[in-house]
Order: sequence, then C-alpha cells, then structure tokens
Amino acid sequence: MNIQPAVYNPVIPQGVTVRLRFRSVSPSVPATYTNGKWIDDATGLELDPSLVVANDLTGKEVRAAVRRRHSEPTPAISFTEASGNVFLDPLTGIYGIDFKPAATSALNSATAASHQKSPEFDYVVDEAGAVVLRASKWVYDIEIFDPVTGEVSRPINGLITLTAEVTR
Repeated sequence: MNIQPAVYNPVIPQGVTVRLRFRSVSPSVPATYTNGKWIDDATGLELDPSLVVANDLTGKEVRAAVRRRHSEPTPAISFTEASGNVFLDPLTGIYGIDFKPAATSALNSATAASHQKSPEFDYVVDEAGAVVLRASKWVYDIEIFDPVTGEVSRPINGLITLTAEVTR
C-alpha cells in the first residue's frame, strides 16, 4: 500500500544532537487512513487502536536528505546506514534520522544581508531596525527502501526550520 507522505515540519536547533523517530504502522483489518485516523472499512468507525500494529521492516533500510531547495543537486546532509545517522528497529517499526552537531553547525553560513528577500530565511528586526538572521529553511524527506526488490516508500517529508546557534 502506498499512502501520501506525512508532512512533519520540525524546528531543529543548530549545533545540538536531535533524534527524530517515527513508527511505521498498518491496520490488521481493512481500513483507510483519513485525517489522522484509521477508519474501519467495514463499519466506517474509527479503528480500535489495538488493531493498528507495527510494520515489520526486516530487510529494509532508511535513507534521507536535507537540501536548501528540492532542485539542489547535492544534499546539505545525507542520512544513510553507512554514515551512521539513521535509526531502524525492524521489529517495532521505529525508524528515524539523527542530526549531529557538526552537520547542522556547518549549515546556515550565509549572512542575513545577502538573503533579505529570500523565503528560505526567517528574520527578526532589532531595536535599530536592522534585519537579523534567526533561522533558515531546508527541505527534507525520509525514505524506507528494500535493497533487494528496489521498492521505495516515502513516509515523511517536510520543511525544517534550523534555528541559529549562538554558543559555538
């Protein structure tokens, strides 16, 4: 079954460790996921939570990327098993990505003055009316794939707001 990716827009503090975790689940009876709820196809009622079970992700892998824009050819951060910044517990269906301090500290090197009109940055104005860079925007998604069959699903995607660090 292929469903639309969930949109999750986290705020990530630059220069700290952040672990995002998600759980892959499916209903044990025919059901449809609508407006954040599983609806039993037979009754039309919300499905009893005990009938929603973790997906077995045995043999699957997780990968993800963060880019300034979707069109950027090279990710700002890549998440792979080889890089050690992904998490997967196949039997519980829990997966995720880890933002490490060095990776996020390397982002956001542009100055506010050069990006005043860009939607990729959020600003605050100081008492003197000067624009100050506060946070930058990045796109990301997480994929679960089967290296044997080549099947790929994208359960999560969204926009990351990276808040600038002061202590370095």
